[in-house]
Amino acid sequence: MLTEKQFCDRATRELREIGKQVQTLVTNRDLFRKLESDVVAPNARVSDSSITFLATIRAAYTNATTMRLRRLYAPDANLSLRRIVAPFSDYPDLVYNKLTGKELTSDLADLDRTETYLKEHLIATSSVANGH
Repeated sequence: MLTEKQFCDRATRELREIGKQVQTLVTNRDLFRKLESDVVAPNARVSDSSITFLATIRAAYTNATTMRLRRLYAPDANLSLRRIVAPFSDYPDLVYNKLTGKELTSDLADLDRTETYLKEHLIATSSVANGH
């Protein structure tokens, strides 16, 4: 087990990296919305739902975003929100008067539910993409 200082240092580094990844997701979302509003919406030929290229771009964006989020929620990933949050129960001085055991358990359950949802979404979109 890490000392409290080691845990805080590691959590700080990992949370900074997660912050960078979330910022990348936000930037990608902004670019995708600009594509939709500035290119697709004003161009009737591009926005025609029968255009496979546009459907491919939308599917690729959705799958890439979902996969990035899933990695952030996965308990076994190198960089994982759950892996950072779970050990707080081992360091009660860090959460004293800030977070109860019940709240921590609830937060971990929320992370698990979100990870499961994202995993199921990836499986469902993969099945659709493969024609199943």
